[in-house]
Amino acid sequence: MRLLTELRDKVGAMPSSSGFAPQAARPATVADDALSALINLGYRRPEAQAAIGRAVERLGEGAAIDTVIRESLRELARNL
Repeated sequence: MRLLTELRDKVGAMPSSSGFAPQAARPATVADDALSALINLGYRRPEAQAAIGRAVERLGEGAAIDTVIRESLRELARNL
């Protein structure tokens, strides 16, 4: 842990091999996490994304991850 702390400041100042500074990763959204869960359950990305989109549209952007996954699974079950 100490090594990471000491090197953190130095790494940001080092040039990268491509000449571009490293970019911060975008934080994962509820939809991203739900997509990961559905893919890990064996659903294909396109069908999972569509189901999640419909669930989020119905539930709203502030819906909890467990609710979005549950609604997405219901949506996928309707399409069987």
